[in-house]
Order: sequence, then structure tokens, then C-alpha cells
Amino acid sequence: MTPDTPSFVLDFILGLSVDKKWQDWAYRNYTSGHEHESLMELIVLQQPINQFEAKEIVQQIFTDMKVDADDVDYWVAQYVRYIESRLTYTSMEDVVKQLFPLHQLYIDLHLPPVGLQEFYMLYNGLQDLISDGVQWYHDQLTEVNYEDVARAAFARFRLRKDA
Repeated sequence: MTPDTPSFVLDFILGLSVDKKWQDWAYRNYTSGHEHESLMELIVLQQPINQFEAKEIVQQIFTDMKVDADDVDYWVAQYVRYIESRLTYTSMEDVVKQLFPLHQLYIDLHLPPVGLQEFYMLYNGLQDLISDGVQWYHDQLTEVNYEDVARAAFARFRLRKDA
């Protein structure tokens, strides 16, 4: 599976549309050795994509690749790891942009897993620091230590019993 697979599984769980980026994901998986017929079916779907047909194909892809899309906590944990692996700390603005998907995921999930709330609070705190110079979302967060606070949040998430 490609490293970005958790984001696609979560998109599927949230019921988001299957589009061209899904076809690109299927192609990357197919060319990396997962030569399942279902991946090819998704790759060759014509635009505009019929969502009913596409979701059936995606369900088959998950079955073929042994992906349990019902295990939301597992896929959230994998997605957090994926975001963390790509996170750069060049500026607060960059960190905010990179944390946005976790912030949005917290909002979109009806029962978000324990630990995801901290990224929601961190995102909002950083937004307020950037715009107002002060924030009330996260106890330790300042303009000086935002990188340490973000790294600690990821470390705490990794240490959870269920992560």
C-alpha cells in the first residue's frame, strides 16, 4: 500500500466522492506491485465518475488489499503517523497548513478517537497566535515553543494504548 492510503480509507469512511485523485492512488498502488483487477477497474473508470459504481469498486479494492475500513481508530492512527512523517516546522503558518487535515478530521468524525482533539486544539491555537498573537486553546502553546508542543502532541498520540 502507498503511504497515503490512510487518507483514502478515511475519505471512504467519511463518504467523500471518488474522483481523479482516487484513480491516481489506484495507479500508484497498481504500479507498486498490488496488481489487483479492482485497482485497474478504478483506474480506467471514465469521467464523470459514477459514484455508486466507484464505491463498489473501492470496496472490492479494500477487500483485495485486506483493508478493514470499519476500523476507524486504526486508520486515524495511521493517518496521524502519515501526517507526522511529512510535517515540517519551517514556520507556524506551515505547521497550521499541515495540521489542517487533522483539524478537519476531528470535525468530520462523529466520534473522533481519543487523542485527535489535541491536534484540533493545537491547530486552533496556532491560528490564533498567527492572527492575534495570543491563544486560549492549548495550555503550553506559545510562538516560541510551537514546534516542541506539536512534537509532544504526536509523541503522546503514538504512546496511546490503541494507536
